[in-house]
Amino acid sequence: MDEKVYALRLTGEQKAGIHSLFQERGWRLELDTIDRYKEKEEVAGDYITINRVNGRASPEECKESPIARRRLRSEPTASISEDDQKRLQDMKKIGSSYTQSFKGTFKAGSVRKESGLEVPPSASSAPQGQWRLSHMPGSSGGDQPEVESCDISFKHFLVADDKSIQVITRLSTEHVHTVSRVPVRIVLLIDRSGSMLHKLGRDSRHTKITKVKQFASQLLASLDDDDEVGLVTFGEDAEVFFPLEKLTAKSRPVLQHRLENLDRGNMSRVTNLSAGLKAALKVFFNASKKESDYLESKNSILVFSDGEINAGTTDTNSLLHEVRQNIRQMVPKLDDSQNQWVTISVVTTGSNISEQAYMLSKTCSSEAYYYISKDAVDPEADLFLPVLLRKSAVAWNISYVIKLSHGMTFDDEKCSRDNRIRLRRSSYGSGPRAEKAYFMYDFAADHSRQIGVGANWDGEESIQHLPNDQQLFKLRVEYTNIKGDRLWQEQIITKEDVIDALHKRPNSETNIAARKHEVQMVSSDVLRFAAEHMKVGDKRKSKAVMLEGQRDLQSLLNKFGEQSLERSQSQSSIEIQMYAKSVVDNLGALIDTIEQTTEGESWNKMKAVSTAISRETPNVAGTVVGDDILCPLPQLQGTGTHMMSDPLQRLMAKNKQKKRRTIGLDTLLEDLQLS
Repeated sequence: MDEKVYALRLTGEQKAGIHSLFQERGWRLELDTIDRYKEKEEVAGDYITINRVNGRASPEECKESPIARRRLRSEPTASISEDDQKRLQDMKKIGSSYTQSFKGTFKAGSVRKESGLEVPPSASSAPQGQWRLSHMPGSSGGDQPEVESCDISFKHFLVADDKSIQVITRLSTEHVHTVSRVPVRIVLLIDRSGSMLHKLGRDSRHTKITKVKQFASQLLASLDDDDEVGLVTFGEDAEVFFPLEKLTAKSRPVLQHRLENLDRGNMSRVTNLSAGLKAALKVFFNASKKESDYLESKNSILVFSDGEINAGTTDTNSLLHEVRQNIRQMVPKLDDSQNQWVTISVVTTGSNISEQAYMLSKTCSSEAYYYISKDAVDPEADLFLPVLLRKSAVAWNISYVIKLSHGMTFDDEKCSRDNRIRLRRSSYGSGPRAEKAYFMYDFAADHSRQIGVGANWDGEESIQHLPNDQQLFKLRVEYTNIKGDRLWQEQIITKEDVIDALHKRPNSETNIAARKHEVQMVSSDVLRFAAEHMKVGDKRKSKAVMLEGQRDLQSLLNKFGEQSLERSQSQSSIEIQMYAKSVVDNLGALIDTIEQTTEGESWNKMKAVSTAISRETPNVAGTVVGDDILCPLPQLQGTGTHMMSDPLQRLMAKNKQKKRRTIGLDTLLEDLQLS
């Protein structure tokens, strides 16, 4: 049986308690101090074979190739006795276990946390670039099995100068174009206040509520058997029109008949969104008999409202706290990486500024904030977008954690803001400035997203005393796949990686990732400030902010072009210029919107564009200029079912019809030649 070694920080009382427990059970226990650990690691380190890590060479390869630069550990003695050989082998095993245990493998390896003391997972450490299965509760432990192929591609890029380091992480499913069918559970949460009787779309015969009714009817026809649908309405109070029910040949006509009453009867004078959300979550609770029901389906609440929230919990922060607490408390044993088991998509229309609806979308989903204008064509097709993203998801509950060490601190101004979360129980215990975490509810096929993090440091001299293979950054991604397995992967950035990034020019792929992050940060800030001015009715200042943003982005474009010419990276320059110019075009379109619409409509449009760009996720057709570059619709060859083919074709057709003019490749080449 392999020996397991864990590194724990214990008080004297805890140490005595553990000794007592092990003696009662007749188990063998060996506790060492940190000094003893260091002694063992130092001795054993001389005899541990260093395998290839992160593309770097092993000591054996270094002997043959002078290009492979890596500090070598001391060689084993050529001739030693059998007794010494056995002693060194034992020391090697112990030292290897210690080394692994101190490389951060204590981060929750299990998908759930049981009550009482948490037992750390196996101290085995996965080589970089490999996905591994997390231990499930009740498993026997041991090495975590490797997974040969994965749905998500996980890659990082590194850029450094004397004052800052940028780590850009790219998650992608662009290699996945066919999706297996997994059951979805969707609760439609529909506003039944009086304002929902206003016209929506170009046909004056239809109101907002009748359009939603048509969408709900089409949804019932488009989902598969064994998918589940529920319907809750909210006004002064919440009403469950029908609970979550599996769609079958028998249930479909019954649910369809109930839908006929959606727009009948008296409409409410007020809008109590908090009551509706509480009722929608209760619908999930009543339909879930065991914990796995929350994890093995794609759970979604789709909110449709005109945004006029005026009853119940109306304060934005209080509403968000209330909702997230209700979500967590339904399955209290889930850890931070999975306790947000449901995504809440928000679709609004009308001219109200609803901070509550926007923040609900921002914090309880990973997609864009959807806004449908009053003159929209075929708004029912737009309502299918969040449903399509659920049906095409190949991974969900995706968590990304990056940890710093050796005195480095985060530069919040250079860190991606969307999807950021605060871990309630940090596994590292190093404080908020040493760790940042991001969470995405699900990840559609043929999709990519990057997360950028900036760190402050004091330059090369500040780490000269460290060994070349010393860890400076640890990146960890976990997600649940379509089979319900929980997978994880860690990537380590060492001192040598940082020094290489400092002295070498970034390659084309790294350059594109870094510049794209820079453009995203500028556009996010510009649209945030512009929306704040619009919120208080100051159109002039809002317009001025976006004009200034266009100038800033143009300056970045000029800088990118000069740097690309110096580095002979014309292709990467073209790609990033197309991206940045699309953002500039969106600012121009929003400036035009300010002149033509109300403050509320402009504010909603800004938020819709901003979230689509920063989250790189598709939005309602016609919302984003150059959406095929900034936030493309997934191009799927199959969704595991023919039922969604019609809504998918309608969405793709709308995107083609609504696509605005974007700058072409020929024009960009001319610009580069002129510059």
